[in-house]
Amino acid sequence: MHPRTTVKTDDLEKALRRAEARLEGIVGIAADAVISVDADQRIVYFNQGAERIFGWNSEEVLGESLDILIPPGAREAHREHMARFGAGQELARRMGHQRPISGLRRTGHEFPAEASISKHTVDGETLYHVVLRDVTDQRRVESQQRFLADAGELLTSTLDIPEMLARATAAAVPLLADACVIWLLEPDAGELRVTAAHAVSSTADSNSLLDRLRGAPIPMKSSHAAVRVIESGTSVRFMVGDSASAVHEVGIAPIMQRAVRGTDAPHIPGPAAFDVHGLLVPISAASETHGVLALYSGAGLFDASSIRIAEDFARRLALAMDNGRLYESAQRAIRARDETIAVVSHDLRNPVNAIRMLAGVLLQRSENNPVTLDVVREELATIVQGARQADSLIQDLLDVARIEAEGLSVAREPVDLAVLLRESAELLRPIAADGEIRLQIELPDELPMIAADAERVQQVISNLVGNAVKFTARGGLICIGAERDAHEVRVRVEDTGEGIEPDQLDHIFDRYWQGNPRTRRGAGLGLTIACGIVEAHGGRMWVQSTPRVGSVFWFTLPIMRYEG
Repeated sequence: MHPRTTVKTDDLEKALRRAEARLEGIVGIAADAVISVDADQRIVYFNQGAERIFGWNSEEVLGESLDILIPPGAREAHREHMARFGAGQELARRMGHQRPISGLRRTGHEFPAEASISKHTVDGETLYHVVLRDVTDQRRVESQQRFLADAGELLTSTLDIPEMLARATAAAVPLLADACVIWLLEPDAGELRVTAAHAVSSTADSNSLLDRLRGAPIPMKSSHAAVRVIESGTSVRFMVGDSASAVHEVGIAPIMQRAVRGTDAPHIPGPAAFDVHGLLVPISAASETHGVLALYSGAGLFDASSIRIAEDFARRLALAMDNGRLYESAQRAIRARDETIAVVSHDLRNPVNAIRMLAGVLLQRSENNPVTLDVVREELATIVQGARQADSLIQDLLDVARIEAEGLSVAREPVDLAVLLRESAELLRPIAADGEIRLQIELPDELPMIAADAERVQQVISNLVGNAVKFTARGGLICIGAERDAHEVRVRVEDTGEGIEPDQLDHIFDRYWQGNPRTRRGAGLGLTIACGIVEAHGGRMWVQSTPRVGSVFWFTLPIMRYEG
């Protein structure tokens, strides 16, 4: 061979090796998987991107069948696809453009993918080259965005808040997490209570999960992570069972482990790091926090994207709850209007009819003959009584409206409670005597001064005694008493009347409530107004009752404090 030819050949080989090295440097470190297989679909090239995506080292897969990277259910179809591609005229094509394709990781988990395939033949040997991209994150973000797009319709499909919360937890599983729980804040009870729950595990049905969690409320005084979320208004990630999150304190960790992993999951003996991750997100809107959206996942830590989606969903849920509350308020207002119309039409009818009838009689008499005042005095007294009844009912309706709208206004002044109670008893004694009922008063030697609206407190006593007279038989007893406590005075009105059935005790302070509507004995506003007046003074009212024995109505008033 001529020396110049030898030099040129050496230069070409060196250039080829440099080109191959450059190609390997580019392809080898590509983020996508680049895989080459021979005509028998044996792997002959496996870059670093393929190692990251599939979890295999190149040394482990070179020479192995491509089947180890394909889900079992798709292997036969993939072989047929490769055979058709190899026999066809196309040199390259996209894979999965007609139907989705999946890869199989070393762990056995499938993942969605996008791929392109090409082929070339050298010296009679055909090689196939696949460039594959793991689109798990892309598909997850797409599905989460679709989820948020659908969330508006989902959350506005009902204005019933319990139903709304149940739908929200079901929609979040499994797209956002393997289990979802909603805790709502109960300020009066000072705790968070579960109101909806859903889990992906077929062995942990939602109803039983909800029932188990209902037995484990979260006290607001605890160090539970959910309390920190309520107080800070920010989301918290944690590992279920980790003592740093304090989730284990109320027994939630074992429940959620089983909800995510199934009933066969091992029992959690105590705080430790486990493979169930949690995310707590505040349900807040318009600077008001309603509760916490809790997500639990066995697939790994919640990333920034997942947190953003969860927070967006929680905000939409809070707005939907606000709409639900506004709807409930509107419905209550409608019911209140209807009840008021019913009461007015029923209870105003009698005095108005009496006034109209007697006024008609007087007018007829005056047209026929002159009528003296002595002749019509009785009819005029009845007219005055009917007008007073109508005015009293109207005043009661106005008082109830004020209580529900903004609270009653009370003009506080120093009041000698003992004097006030005795005066009230004397004013009410004729009413009791008319029903042949004894009215007595039992007071200690000394009672402290109170800061109160004397007229309003007298109205409370009048309503309670008047109510007792209605339900106490002739020969019965009504007693007004009082006793001092550390910072308040407790006043009682006790009777020997019919008493109240246990199932009715929770309703007696409700507006228009009647123990037996068929035997209506008033508008049903007296106790509502009495309770509202007491609460306007900073006190409280309750009842103790035994059917066929009698009732004791209690209310408290704060003792007057002197400065200095």
